Amino acid sequence: MSAEFTRSRAVAIAIEGFGGGGAQRVAVNLLEHWSRQGRRVVAITLRNKDEDFYQLPAGVERIVIGGVRASANPWSALIANIGRIIRLRRALVRANAATVIAFLTPMNVLAILASIGLRLTLAISERNDPQRQDPGIQWRFLRRLLYRFADRITANSAHAVEIMSSYVPRARLAVVRNPVSLPETMADPVSNRIILNVGRLVPQKGQIQILQALSLLDVAAAGWQLNILGDGPLRDELIQQGRGLGIGPIVDLLGNVRDPSPFYKSAGIFVLSSLYEGTPNALLEAMSFGLPCIVSDCLPGALDYVEDGRTGLVYRAGDSRHLAACLQRLMDDASLRKKLGEAARARVAQDSITAVAARWEELLDMRETAASNPGEETTA
Repeated sequence: MSAEFTRSRAVAIAIEGFGGGGAQRVAVNLLEHWSRQGRRVVAITLRNKDEDFYQLPAGVERIVIGGVRASANPWSALIANIGRIIRLRRALVRANAATVIAFLTPMNVLAILASIGLRLTLAISERNDPQRQDPGIQWRFLRRLLYRFADRITANSAHAVEIMSSYVPRARLAVVRNPVSLPETMADPVSNRIILNVGRLVPQKGQIQILQALSLLDVAAAGWQLNILGDGPLRDELIQQGRGLGIGPIVDLLGNVRDPSPFYKSAGIFVLSSLYEGTPNALLEAMSFGLPCIVSDCLPGALDYVEDGRTGLVYRAGDSRHLAACLQRLMDDASLRKKLGEAARARVAQDSITAVAARWEELLDMRETAASNPGEETTA
C-alpha cells in the first residue's frame, strides 16, 4: 500500500457507526478538524445515521455500507463478512481515499482485507486494552494474523502498543493519544459536592466498586452524592445494590446524556472504576474540567495521565477500602482537590486536537488536501 495524494483524494475514516463511545468520539473530532482545514473527509460506516449518538460535522461525506445484522452460525457470519469486505472495498474506491483510518478490531480486520491492492495508506487503531478486551476468538485470531499488513498500527496507550508488538512489526506501531478539548469554564472542586462516574452500566466499568466504597463512608452527612452517567444492562442491579448497601438516597443514575459538560462542571471528584480500558475519554474530559480524579492501578492507559499524588489519586484495583480511603482524603481536603484538578487540566492540555491530528499527519505523511464538492450521505 502506498499513498498517492491529489487535491480530490480523501481522508476516510472507517468505523462501525457513531453510537456513544470513546472511539466514535475520537473519530468525529478528527473528521471535524480535518474538514475545517479544507481537507476532503469521508466517513464509511456499517450503521446508518439513525443510530448515531454523535452528530457528524457539516461537510463530511458519508457512505453507509450496511451489514450489521447478527449471523445465525459461523458459516453465515463468514458469508456476511465477505459481503462487508466487498462493500467496504467499493466504498474506499468510491471515496477515492488516499488515507484510511479504521477504528476497532472488527473494522480494522475488514479494512486490511478490503484495501488489498488499492493505492492508499491504511492505519488501524485499537482503542482498548488488547490484552484484556476479548473481541471473540475469530477476531482475536485475525488480529494476530493480519494486523502486520497495515501501514500503521496505532493505540492510545503505550501498554497496548507493547502488547501488540508480540505479533506486529514494532517499526509500524505508534502511540496516538485521544484528542482533548479544554473547556473555557472549569469545574469548582472546592465547592462542588458531587462524585461523578461516566460509563456504560456493564461489568467492565466496575461501578459496584464505587457503591461498595461509599457504603464505608458517611457521605450523606458530609453533603456529598454520587452521579453516574451512562446506561446499560446493570442499571436495575446497581439500583438494588445501592439500596442494599444503604446509600440509595445519595446515588443518582442519570442515563445517557448528549452533552455531559454540565455534569463535569458541577462535580467535585471524578472516579474511574473500570476493570480494563484503553485510554478512557471520560477520564480525559474530567481532567480537562479540572476535576481531581481517582483511578485504579490496573489501567495502564489511565496511568499514563494520572500520577498518584500529583495529577490524581490511584487506588488498588478491587480494593473497595482503599478506594474509600482515597475518596475520604479528597472529600476532607478542598485544597488537595483544587491542586490535583489544576494539575490534571495542565496534563491533558498537551493533547489538543491540533497536536493529535498533527501526530496522525506525521505518521501517515498526509499532505494538505483541499475539499472538493463535499457530498451528502449515500448508501453503497
